[in-house]
Amino acid sequence: MDQQLAAHIVIDGYNLLYRLDGVFGDCFEEGYPRQRARSALIERLTLLSRRFMQLQIDLWFDSRTATQEAITNRLRVHYSGGKGKNRADDQMIRMLREISTESTALLFVVSDDINLRGRCRALDIQAVECEDFKTWIEHSWESRQAG
Repeated sequence: MDQQLAAHIVIDGYNLLYRLDGVFGDCFEEGYPRQRARSALIERLTLLSRRFMQLQIDLWFDSRTATQEAITNRLRVHYSGGKGKNRADDQMIRMLREISTESTALLFVVSDDINLRGRCRALDIQAVECEDFKTWIEHSWESRQAG
C-alpha cells in the first residue's frame, strides 16, 4: 500500500447508487442499479481518482462471485462473493482493519447503512454520508464537462 496517500475511501457501492438515485437513477435497469449504473459510478470515480492524485478508492458491491478489478492504480472495484446479507460489508470491514494498521492516510467509508456505519465507528473510522460524497463526484464530473 502506498504510504504517500493522503486519503483512502472505501465505498459501499450499491448503497451509494440507491441513495443517489437522482444522479444515477437514469442508469437503473428495471428499477435496480445493475451494470449501467455501476459503470456510471465507476466512470465518475475514475475522474475523481485522476483529479486527486493522493486518493485511493476501493468500491465494493455484493455479488455471488468474488472478483477484483483495477480500473486505475488508485481505483479498485471489488465484488464480494459469498452468500447471505452484508457480504460486501464484511469484506469492507476486513479491508478497513487492514488499511488502518498499514497506512497513515485518512480513512473514510462512504455509506448510509446504519449497521456498517456503526461497525466503522467501533473501529474509529470516519463514515461519510452518501449525500455529502455526492458533492465530490458531481464536482469532478462538472470539471470534466467544462474542460
